[in-house]
Amino acid sequence: MRVEIGEPVSQTLEAPVATSACGCACSAAQAQRWKTPLIAALLAVFTLTLYAASLRNGFVALDDPVYITANPLIKNGLVWTNVVGAWNAIITGEWHPLTLISHMADVQMFGTKPAGHHFVSTLWHAFNVVLLFLLLNAATRFRGRSAVVAGLFAAFPLNVEAVAWAAERKSLLSTAFLLLAIGAYGWYVRRPGVPRYLLVMLFFALGLMSKPMIITLPCALLLLDYWPLRRFDLPGPRARINPGWGRRFLKLAAEKIPLLLVSAGSSLIATHAMRRYGAVVSLDFYPWQWRVKNTIFSYLLYIGKGLWPTHLAVFYPYQGSTLPVWKVTAAGLVLLGITAAVWHFREKRFLVTGWFWYLGILVPVIGIVQVGHQGLADRYAYVPFIGIFVMLVWLVSEIGEWLSLSRVMLSALALALIAGYAVTTYAQIGYWHDSYTLWAHAVEVTSQNAFAEESLAQILTDNGRPDLAAQHFEAAIGYLPRWPMAHFDYANLLQQQRRFPDALREYRLALAYETEPDEACASHTDMGAIFIQLNQLPAAVAEFNAAVAVRPKNWLPYLNRGLVEYTRGDLEAAIKDFSQSLRLEPTPKAYLWQGKALEDKGSLTEAAGAYQNALRMEPDLNEAQDRLSAIRTELR
Repeated sequence: MRVEIGEPVSQTLEAPVATSACGCACSAAQAQRWKTPLIAALLAVFTLTLYAASLRNGFVALDDPVYITANPLIKNGLVWTNVVGAWNAIITGEWHPLTLISHMADVQMFGTKPAGHHFVSTLWHAFNVVLLFLLLNAATRFRGRSAVVAGLFAAFPLNVEAVAWAAERKSLLSTAFLLLAIGAYGWYVRRPGVPRYLLVMLFFALGLMSKPMIITLPCALLLLDYWPLRRFDLPGPRARINPGWGRRFLKLAAEKIPLLLVSAGSSLIATHAMRRYGAVVSLDFYPWQWRVKNTIFSYLLYIGKGLWPTHLAVFYPYQGSTLPVWKVTAAGLVLLGITAAVWHFREKRFLVTGWFWYLGILVPVIGIVQVGHQGLADRYAYVPFIGIFVMLVWLVSEIGEWLSLSRVMLSALALALIAGYAVTTYAQIGYWHDSYTLWAHAVEVTSQNAFAEESLAQILTDNGRPDLAAQHFEAAIGYLPRWPMAHFDYANLLQQQRRFPDALREYRLALAYETEPDEACASHTDMGAIFIQLNQLPAAVAEFNAAVAVRPKNWLPYLNRGLVEYTRGDLEAAIKDFSQSLRLEPTPKAYLWQGKALEDKGSLTEAAGAYQNALRMEPDLNEAQDRLSAIRTELR
C-alpha cells in the first residue's frame, strides 16, 4: 500500500481486520511489523560483512597522514585543546571540524592502528545504509523497493573510496547528517513548526561541518517535496495543466530560505578555506572551455561507471583538455535526452526526483570550480547515486508489474545485481590495502594518469627503489608538463642521486609553473642546498634570499643562509639568521649553530645557553653536549 509522509494517517492505514479465535490476523500483523527491523538488521550485517576486508588494510599515503597519522591535532585523541583547535583548522583546503573530532575519537579508542579506524568507517556506512532504507520505507511504504535501493547503496563499488579510505570519513559523516536532516524534514512536514525546522537546520549545519558537499540540500528538499512528499504538483503533459502549482512551488521555495542562508555561509567559509590553502586550480591551468567539457562528459561517465563498474581507480586524470568535441556533444545529447524523457514522464514522480537529485547533488564537485587535478572521483558519487538507484528500482518494479513478472523473478534480479556489485566491491577494497597497491592499480587501469604516476614514483622512492621511481616521474611530467609538483619531486630524487645539473633544471621548471609561495620557497631552498654542495656559495645565498622573499615566515631558508654566512666567517649575519629561524620555528639544529656562532664570536655564556636549548629538544645531540662541556671547562 502506498503512503506519502504528507498524507493524513487516516488515509494510509487499512481498516481493522476481524480475527478468528486463533489470532491468525494478529500474527500476520505482528510478522509485518517485524519485517522492517529484520530487513534493517540484515542490511547492517551485509554491509559490515562486506567491508570486513577493509580491517586488513593499512593507512595510505594520500591524506591519511595529514588527517590522522601526522596531524598534531589528532595524535593525542580527544584532548580539549585539540577539540577547540579543530574549529580553527583547515586541512587540505577544507574546514570540517566534526570530521577532525571524529578522527580524534578514533585515536582515543584505537590509537593509530588502522583497523580500528576502518571499523568505525564501516559502522558509519552501515548506519547510512540502514537510515536510507528506513527513510525510503517510511516515505513510500514500498519496503521491498526501499530495501533494494539500500542494498545497492551498501554494495555500490564506487562507494569503496568513501568507506575504505580512512581520510574520507568526512563523506560518511556528512551523508549521515544529510539523511538525518531529511528525516527531520519529514517530521517537520507532518506538523510544521519552528522547533522541528530548527532540527532540520541543525543536522544540515552538522553535515556541512563534516564536508560541505551537501550544500545543495535545500534544493534537494524541494525535489522531495515533489516526491515522495507530494507537497506540490508540476504542470501536466499536453493540456493537463495544474493551476496554482507555481504559487505553491514558490511558497515551498521560500520555506527553504533559512536553509539557503546556511548554505551561503558554508559557501563563504569553504571558499575562504580553499583559497587560503591554494586548493582551487586557476583558470590559467584549466580554462573555462576545458571545465565545461569535463563537466558534461563526467556527468555521463559517472553513470557509466556506476552501471558497469570496471577500471575503478583512486584518481582519474583530467580530460577537459583532450576530450574531442564529438564525445562531449554525444554526452550532452544523452543527458538532454534523459532529462527530456524524465520531464515527459513526470507523472512518474520518482523519475524527476531521482534524476535531478543526481544532477544537483553533484554540482559542487563536478568541476566548474576545479579543486585538485582529478577529472572525477568515485567518492563524489556516494550521495548522488541514491537518486539513480531510486529511479532504476522504482522504474524496473513498475515495468515488472506491467509485464506481470513475478515477485520472485524481480527479487532474483535485484539480488543478482547486488551480488555482482558486492563481488566488485570486495575486489576494490583490496586495492586500498597499502599505498603501493593502490597507486600501482591506478596506473594499470587508467591511461596518461600523471597524478597516479607521480604518486607511485613517490611511494617507490620512499620504499628505497629510486631506480624504479624515475620512469614514473618522467611519465608524469610527460603527461602533464606544466605540473610543478611533478618537477619538484623529480628534482628531489635527482638531488638525492647527486645529479645536480638535472635537479637544478627540474627545480627551475617547477618554479616556472609554480603559483604557490610555499612550494616556490621549497624549490629555492633546495636549489640553495645544491649550490652549497657545489661550493657555489654566492649562488646559494641568492637562492635563500629568493626563498625568504616569497615566504618570509619560513624558518628553513634563514637557517641555511646562516650556515653559508657562518662558513664565510660573517658571524653577525649568521647569528641574526639563526635567531630569526628560531623565532619562527625552534629546532635543535638552529640552536646548535647559533651556539657555534656565538662561541666563535666569544660570547660563551650565550653560546652555552643555546647548546642547553638544543639539548632540551634533542638530549642525544652529542655535538651540543661536547661543546657545552668544553665551554663549562673554559669558564671555570
